[in-house]
Amino acid sequence: MGYRIVNIVGNAGDNRPAAEFLAAFDAYDIPAVVALMAEQSTWQMPPFDQHYVGREDIAALIGGQCPASGPADLRMVPTV
Repeated sequence: MGYRIVNIVGNAGDNRPAAEFLAAFDAYDIPAVVALMAEQSTWQMPPFDQHYVGREDIAALIGGQCPASGPADLRMVPTV
């Protein structure tokens, strides 16, 4: 099972926004993760059936429900 990141804004061919997000996520740096998101971002994380909207709700989800508790506990991997 992999993770899919959609709608990361950046210039064509510029992978920095995605790389910064992945680095922050891998480091379990919740403030950095949500700082990279638009204010009205949405997040869905199976097995939870809810959508979370906005930085504050997404930060609460990651901090309270994500099975990771520190850096490198949960990693995103490329999928096709």
